[in-house]
Amino acid sequence: MFHRASAFMTDITPIAPAISSASDPVWRQAGLETLVPRRLVQPDSWAGHIPFAFWVIAQHRPRQCVELGVHTGNSYCAFAQAVEHLGLETKCVGVDHWFGDPQAGYYGEDVYADLKAHHDPLYGHFSRLLRMSFEDGRAYVADGSVDLLHIDGLHTYEAVREDFETWHSKMSERGIVLFHDTDVRTDDFGVWRFWAEIAERFPSFEFDHSNGLGVAYVGTRPIEAPGLAELFAAGSDPQARDLPRRYFARMGEGWINRVRLDLATEQWNATTNALNHLQARIDEIERDRLGLRREREILLQRLIKVDQWDALALQCRDGLDIDLDALAEAIGGLYNADQPQAIEARATLHRVLRHLIEEGTCGSVPGDVSRRLMRLSKKAGARVVAPFKAPAKKQERPLDFLRESGFFDESFYALSSEALAEGRDPLEHYLTVGEAMGVAPSRSFEPEYYARRHPDVLASGMGLLRHYARFGAQEGRQGLSPARRLALPDLSAATREKVVLLLQDASGSDVSLYGLFLARALQDLHEVIVFLKEDGPLRSAFKESGITLIDMPSETELFRCDINAVAKRLVEALQPAYVIANSAETRSFVPPIVQAGFGVVALVQDFAFSVYPKNEIYEIFAWAHHLVFPARAIMESFVEDHPFLGQRRYEILPQGIPALPELDARLPSKQGSALRPAGHEDDFVVVGIGPLRFEKGADLFVSVATAALQERPDANLRFVWIDQTPSFDEQAEFSKYLQEQILRAGLSEHFSVLGALDGTDVYEQADLLALTSRLDPMPRVYVEALTQGKPVACFEHASGLAEVLAGNEETRSLVVPYLDTTAMAKAILAFYDDPVRQESLVPTLRDKARETFCMASYLSRVEALGQQASREAKGISHDYEKISASGLFKASFLTPSVSEETTEETLKGYLVRNRIGASKSQSDNWIDLRRPVIGFNPLVYAENISGLNGHKDPLADWIERGSPKGNWTHPVIDLETSLPSPIEGGKVLLHGHFYYVDLIDDFLKKIIINDFSCDLIITTTDEDRAVFLRKKLEEYKNGSVEVRVVPNIGRDVGAFFTGLSDLKNSDYDVVGHIHGKKSIHLSDGTGNKWRNFLWEHLIGGEKKAAAIAVSALIRNPDIGLVFAEEPFLFGWDKNKELANDLAKKMGIEKSLPRFFDWPIGTMFWAKRKALEPIFDLNLRWEDYPPEPIPVYGTMLHALERLLPFAVEKAGFSFATTYLPSNSDNIFRTPIDKVGS
Repeated sequence: MFHRASAFMTDITPIAPAISSASDPVWRQAGLETLVPRRLVQPDSWAGHIPFAFWVIAQHRPRQCVELGVHTGNSYCAFAQAVEHLGLETKCVGVDHWFGDPQAGYYGEDVYADLKAHHDPLYGHFSRLLRMSFEDGRAYVADGSVDLLHIDGLHTYEAVREDFETWHSKMSERGIVLFHDTDVRTDDFGVWRFWAEIAERFPSFEFDHSNGLGVAYVGTRPIEAPGLAELFAAGSDPQARDLPRRYFARMGEGWINRVRLDLATEQWNATTNALNHLQARIDEIERDRLGLRREREILLQRLIKVDQWDALALQCRDGLDIDLDALAEAIGGLYNADQPQAIEARATLHRVLRHLIEEGTCGSVPGDVSRRLMRLSKKAGARVVAPFKAPAKKQERPLDFLRESGFFDESFYALSSEALAEGRDPLEHYLTVGEAMGVAPSRSFEPEYYARRHPDVLASGMGLLRHYARFGAQEGRQGLSPARRLALPDLSAATREKVVLLLQDASGSDVSLYGLFLARALQDLHEVIVFLKEDGPLRSAFKESGITLIDMPSETELFRCDINAVAKRLVEALQPAYVIANSAETRSFVPPIVQAGFGVVALVQDFAFSVYPKNEIYEIFAWAHHLVFPARAIMESFVEDHPFLGQRRYEILPQGIPALPELDARLPSKQGSALRPAGHEDDFVVVGIGPLRFEKGADLFVSVATAALQERPDANLRFVWIDQTPSFDEQAEFSKYLQEQILRAGLSEHFSVLGALDGTDVYEQADLLALTSRLDPMPRVYVEALTQGKPVACFEHASGLAEVLAGNEETRSLVVPYLDTTAMAKAILAFYDDPVRQESLVPTLRDKARETFCMASYLSRVEALGQQASREAKGISHDYEKISASGLFKASFLTPSVSEETTEETLKGYLVRNRIGASKSQSDNWIDLRRPVIGFNPLVYAENISGLNGHKDPLADWIERGSPKGNWTHPVIDLETSLPSPIEGGKVLLHGHFYYVDLIDDFLKKIIINDFSCDLIITTTDEDRAVFLRKKLEEYKNGSVEVRVVPNIGRDVGAFFTGLSDLKNSDYDVVGHIHGKKSIHLSDGTGNKWRNFLWEHLIGGEKKAAAIAVSALIRNPDIGLVFAEEPFLFGWDKNKELANDLAKKMGIEKSLPRFFDWPIGTMFWAKRKALEPIFDLNLRWEDYPPEPIPVYGTMLHALERLLPFAVEKAGFSFATTYLPSNSDNIFRTPIDKVGS
C-alpha cells in the first residue's frame, strides 16, 4: 500500500527560515524548494531530499534528467513535478526493473502499477519509465545528453561504481550526478566508499540527512547557475557546508514526518479495521448464539408437538403408524384431486388438523379417524389408484374452476392416456405429474414458459396452471410463449419463392423506409413477408403495397430462448428461400435462423456506436452468410473494435431507392413558396433537413449560416431548416436554444425553421442542401435530392454520401473536413458565386446518384447474395449431417466454454465461419477459425485437397473421403491418459528464458512434479535478475542448474539459439525450451492464460507433461518435435517473406505452404539433432531486431514458424500434447481479442 500526499496538504508549507533577504545564500531565498510534492509514498528514505530535488531542477534547468533506480518514485516524481511546474522542455527518463534487489528487498507488480498510475497522466508527455536493466537503458539515451543523473540502484561499492562508469559517457558538458545513501555504512552498502573517490575527483557537496545524498559536478563547462556555484563552493568549506545542510534537512523534515504520519495513520486504520472485523466476528458469534438459543426453543416446542402426535397416535391406535412423508404426499394428492372420496377425506383431515393446530392437541377424535387416516395412507402408497368415477349428482368440486377455464384439454394433454391407464383423472395427473415435467395441458398454456417468466409463482407452490386460471389471465399475464403466440399467415396458395425481411420497426425512420423500398422491389420476384419487431405508422404503407406482415408478439422482457424459438418457428413454417436482416437491430434473430438451416443476408445500415452492447454485432458478423454495408465509412467504424470483420467477406452496396418524378426545371423555381416567401424569390436557398436533435446537427447548420453571412454579409443567402421532429414538444429545449442562437447571431432575416414539407417542393425550391449531421449513415432525403440533381454539401466521414461525392472530381469540393462549419460555409459561397457550375452540375449529380442508388441494380445484387446464401445454407446442412454422424467433432475441444448440449450450435457456428471466410482465403491468418478435431488442420487439408473456395467444409470432405492420412494430420499425445515411461539412455536439458523473473516460482512447482533427471539452463537479461533466479533455483534437485545473463535482444529465441549455441555440440539427446511469457500487448489477461496453457501442456501441473513429452521423443525415432495442440489456427501473418529468406539459408528447397502447424508461443521439446538446421544458421546477437519488437513482421516471428520445417529438414516429424481439462486456460478468449 502506498501513501500519497493527500488533498489537504496543498495548504501546508514546510517550515522555512523566519527571515529571508536578497543578501542570504541562494538556498535561503525560499524558492521552488517550498513546493508541495504531489507524490509522497513509502519508503521515506528519499522524502527528506525532495525540497533539494525541486531546488536543483530550478537552478540547473536540465535538458535531460535520468534516474537509475526509481522504485516507488518519490525522487523521480519530484524531478518531474519541478519540470512540469516550471514549464521546462526537459526530457525525463526513469530506469528500473521494478522487482527489487537483495538490499531493498523484492516486491510485486503493484509497486510499478501504482507508480505508472500516478506518473503517466501527469508527466507522460515528457517522461518515460523504462522497465529494464541500467545497461539496457543506455540504448535509449544518447551520449553527452544527460544534464542530471540520479544513481539509486543496488548500493554495493561494485554496483554503484559500474553504474557511474557505464553512464559517465552519457553525461553532458554541464552534467550533475546525484548519489543516494552516501551516509549508510551497514552490511554491504558501499556508496560511501565510492562517494569518497568521486568527491576527490569532482566539485561536490554531500548532505548527511535522509541516508545521505552526494551531489557531484562532472561537467566540463564552468558552473553557470549562481546557486549551484555557491553550493559546490560550500562543499569544500566545513563552516559554509553546515548552512545548506541544515536548511534542506529542515525543509525535508516535514515531508519525512508526513510520510511517517501517513504510515502511522494507515497502521492505525488497519488496526482499527482489524478490531472492527474482530468485533464483527464477536457480534456474529453472539447472533449465532442467540440463533441457536431460538432454535433450541423451537426444537423444544417441536418436542411438545411430538408428544401431541403421540397422544394422537394413542387415540387413533395404529392410524398414524405411517410414513409422514407419504402422508404429506397424500395430502398434496388430495390438493390436486376432486373425486368424491378425496373430497370426503379432505373434510375429515380438515377437521382433525385444524383442531390440532388451533388447540395443540387432538382433543376428542371421532372413532373412525384412525381407519380413515389408514385408508388415506394406503391410498398415498398406491398413488390413489381407485378408478375415477363421476359423481352421481352435481356438486361443487375444488378443481371445477380449472375444468371450466378452458385451460385444460384432456384430448390435448399428452399424458392423458397414461393417466387413464392408471385409473387417474387426467387433470389430477397433470397437476401432480405433468406440470413438473413441463407438459402443456392445452393449446392455451405452457407451464415451462410461465415458470420461466414468473419465478415468483413457481416458488409459491400454488401451481402454475392454478395461478394462471385464478389470477394470471385476469392480470394480463401471458400463458403462451411468444413463439406459440406468433400469428402466421396462410400462404399455402403462394406459388413463388418466399423471402422474409426482418425489420426493427415501421417507425418511418430511414432504415424502415429503405426496408419498405426493398420489400416493394422484391415483390417482382418473390412472395415477400415482413417480420416486424415493433409496429409503427409505416404499417399502412406495407399493407397498401400488398406485403404480408407478421408481428413479433408483445413481451415485456425477451429471453434468448424465446427469440430463438420465434425465429425457428418463423422460418420453419414459411420455408423462405432466404432471409434479409434489414438492420443491426434485428441481429438477435440471425443465429437461430442460420442454425435452422436458412440463408441470411444482413444489411448493416448504422455506424458502430449505435450497436450496444458493441459485441452483440457478432450475432451478425459471425453468423450471417453475407454482410452488406451501404458505405465504406460505416464498415470502417466497426473494424477497430471488431477485427474479425477483416477476416470475413462483406460488400459495400449503397441502398437502392425508387425513382422520383422528374422536376419540371433544371434550376430552382423562383415562384413564391414557404422556402421563398415574398421579397426573397431570388435568394440562394440552402436547406437542412431533419429532426431538431443534437445528432442531426441543426446547431451546426446555424453555425454554417453564421460563418457564410459573416464572410459575405451582402450575399442573397437564405438558410432554411426543415424540422422533421414528430412532436414539437419532443425537443422543446433544443428548439429554444436554436432560436436563441439564431437571434444572437443576427440571422433572423436570413434564417427560417419550417415544419415538414413535401419532398418535391424542397427539391424544386432549394439551390443546395447542407447535410450537417454529426453521424448519419445514408440520409434518405439527401439521397433523393441528389437523384434530382440537387447539390449536397456534407462533412467528411459523417455519412455515406460523403464517399459518393468525394469519388467524383466535379463534386469533391462539396465534401469538407469533419464538423468544419467554416469550410462548409466557404464551399457554399463558392457554389453561390458560380452560376455556371450551378447549372452544369445538375446532370452530373443526377446521373451519378441514379447510378449509385439504382434500385434495380441493388435488388439484383441482394437477390444474388440471397440465392447464394440459400445454397450455402443447404451445403452447411449437408456438411453438418456428415460431421455429426462421424462422431469426431467435439464441441468441448473447439469451444470448451460451452456445454455438450450446444454441440449443434457450436458445429454449425464453425461451418458458417469457415464459409464466410472463404472469399478472404487470400489471408493466411483466419481469426476465430479453430481446429475442429484434435490432430487435424482443416486449412492444410483444404490447401492440398478440397480447395479454399468455401463450397465444402474441409472436415466434411475429409470424412467423406475416408479420413485419409497426410500432412493435415499429426500424432497427438493425450496427457490425460498417457503415463511417462522410464527415461533411460537419454540426457535431457530444459532451457527457460525469464525476463519476468516473478514467474520462476510457478515454473519450479510445475517442473518438480515430473521427478525425472533434467538439467536446467535459465537465462535472463541482467545480473540483478540472475542473482534473484539463482537464489530461487537452489531448491531444484533433479539435475544441474546454470543461470546465464544474455543481452536483452532476440527475446527467448535469441536466448536459446544464440545464448545456448554451445548446445549444438553437447551430449544432450532432448532439449526443451520455455519462457516466462506475458504478452502484455494482449488484454484481459490473455497472455497469462496462454502461458499457463502452454506450461501445463509442456512442463506440468495437472499431469507430468514434461516427462510424458520427453519419453515420447525417446521412444519414437521419427518424432523430433513436440509442442502443445493449439486450437487456434494461425498462419504466416506478415512474416512469409522473412521466412522464405531464412528457409533458403537452412537449405529448405521446397516452397513453404500457406497453412501449417507450428508451436505458437515458441515453447517445445525437441531432439537436439532435429534443431541442427537452425543452430547451423549460427545466429549472432546483431541478427535479431532491437527492442521494442512489433507484434509481427520480424525474423523472430518467422523463425518460430519455421521450427517444424527445420525439424522436417533434419529428417523428423512432430507431435502435439493435449490436455482436455486445461483447455479453459486459453479457449475462452473472445474472437475479437485473439491475436498472434
